[in-house]
Amino acid sequence: MWWFWTVYGSMLLAMAAWGLWLRARWKDMPDLANIVYDERIASGELPKSVSREQFTTAFIQTDGPRMQTYRWVAASVSLILLPVLVRLFNGIWHLVWIASGKPGVFEAGFMIHTFSTFLFSMGTIITILFFTMRRYYKTAPPSLRTQVRSFSGDTV
Repeated sequence: MWWFWTVYGSMLLAMAAWGLWLRARWKDMPDLANIVYDERIASGELPKSVSREQFTTAFIQTDGPRMQTYRWVAASVSLILLPVLVRLFNGIWHLVWIASGKPGVFEAGFMIHTFSTFLFSMGTIITILFFTMRRYYKTAPPSLRTQVRSFSGDTV
């Protein structure tokens, strides 16, 4: 069992590093927004009527590492829930196996059990991804161009 905790601990460390990297990206967004604002004002791409605060807010909403954050959340939930749910699945499988008279072909470790565990794991991960991506697209902000147009009063 030591190998499980070694691999699982390594994955937890990798997730923590990924989370820290994402946090740093979110912290850098206001500085990046100020640089982009200055460049777009200088090039005439952005109307001067758009304030720095409006642009910064819109830029962070649209160009921040939102997708990566949702991916991190989905991966973290999968990493935490999957071992628990597979353990629960195996417990239920064992109870059904005992209740059905212990047929040899359905014993834990045989091909049907292993394949069923694989299908359950994939179904769990796909379900987590489905709900994560559904929320991502449901709460997606309009594009930066659309927000800038609304700031300058242009509705086209």
